[in-house]
Amino acid sequence: MDGRSLDDDEREALESIPDSLYELAGFALGHAAWILSELESGVLLAPFGMTHASENRQLVPFEAETQEQAIAGGKAWFAEHGHEFDAWVFAREGRLTGADSRVDALTVEARARGMAESVYFVQRFKPRASGAFKVFGGPIVFWGTKWLSDEAATALFAKLHVGLRSHAEAAQRWPEWSS
Repeated sequence: MDGRSLDDDEREALESIPDSLYELAGFALGHAAWILSELESGVLLAPFGMTHASENRQLVPFEAETQEQAIAGGKAWFAEHGHEFDAWVFAREGRLTGADSRVDALTVEARARGMAESVYFVQRFKPRASGAFKVFGGPIVFWGTKWLSDEAATALFAKLHVGLRSHAEAAQRWPEWSS
């Protein structure tokens, strides 16, 4: 991922993402954060998807023996069935690895009908086992394999928070989690 600024074609593509996809992705981010805030030490978030077709939303859990298998199963399911929906998101827990560190991260992959590539919203967090569940750091957003600038990511996260606020628990607790 190259970390460069977006060119005009990329900016136009991002602006074409429907608000309904941001709302679905934001709701999934809130739902995943709420679950993570309640998990006991050593328990991982079961990856899940949410689909939107017409006016119907559906939660699709992906469970397996390991986290890696559950994530692979979710990716395979969306590769096969994603075209059936107006929009879908896939939320999962993982880690970001830097030169000297690893940090827990929640990733929400989102795609709407007609999009050639997914957009990925990444929120770093500290698990409840660290003392209290917290989200921290600026938003990280990838479009396909392109890393968006901090400015673009912040603008997209503002749209995402519309959906997050529609999740009752997350809307109420996000200020506490992010302080």
